[in-house]
Amino acid sequence: MTAEHEHNGHGHQGHARVISRGAIAKNLLIATAITAIIFIAELIGGILTHSLALVSDAGHMFIDIASLVLSFAAIKLSQRAPTSRNTFGFYRVEILAALLNGATLFALSGFIFYEAIRRFGTPENVKSVPMIIIAFIGLISNIASGLLLHGDSHHNINARGAFLHIVGDALSSVGVIIAGFIIYFTKWELADPIVSMVMAAVILKGAYGLVKESVDVLLESVPKSVNLDTVKEEIMAVAGALEVHHVHFWAISSNVYALAAHVRVNNMNISDTEGLSELVRNRLKAEYNIEYVTLQFECSECREEPLDKGVSCAIKPGASDH
Repeated sequence: MTAEHEHNGHGHQGHARVISRGAIAKNLLIATAITAIIFIAELIGGILTHSLALVSDAGHMFIDIASLVLSFAAIKLSQRAPTSRNTFGFYRVEILAALLNGATLFALSGFIFYEAIRRFGTPENVKSVPMIIIAFIGLISNIASGLLLHGDSHHNINARGAFLHIVGDALSSVGVIIAGFIIYFTKWELADPIVSMVMAAVILKGAYGLVKESVDVLLESVPKSVNLDTVKEEIMAVAGALEVHHVHFWAISSNVYALAAHVRVNNMNISDTEGLSELVRNRLKAEYNIEYVTLQFECSECREEPLDKGVSCAIKPGASDH
């Protein structure tokens, strides 16, 4: 007999603090407006000052705008209720958005590397003072947007993707300012492409982590923060089980987890397993923030003795995980 527990996770307050998706969407919208204004200023400024670093930063900001809009749309879609076809709802839209954001960061890094290498052969006369001023304004906007999304990024992978774009922008702005001062005091024009390459390397590192985490979720890997053996021991201890096997633990989205397992127990009435299921679900919800739990109970006596020998089992072993 299978005992199941499923519920919509909207607004769930688990072991970890969960920020509402509505609040995250609002912060993303504000960050998008700030970023769009600075993007226009940096693009015009980069063209007028002949600064690759500044144009690269503007290009990064353009990617950020697309990333923030994508993240906002994904958050809104993830709030839609489950349907008969999408029984878990639309949480995974956030993961797809995060994966796409990571891919665009890879592409942006490649473009900056390409342009920087090209400039080593043909350095341009960079106007350092306006370059520094515009980059400083950009940095202030990056800090404002980053503060908006920082808390969200700890609880939502989609928001983390947008936050990493903003962090990359902030680092780019710092790099542009440094390059501007070097050029101003030393007239060494190669500081511009060199700093650009350093910024691209930092962006690339963040992109790799984001893509890897997104792929782990899509492959339904056990979350890195969870030890599966510990979870099995927890179930055995709470249910007084003889064995826990065929355990599957995966993330549907950020902080939305699911678990399915077979639990072998001594012979008991089916009604008694309902109480065990409730105990296990409550413990897993409190300790691991698991939204969906499916338990299939198996009778130890049924496994060890054939039914025609008179053994009466209230719970028969099942062949399926779900």
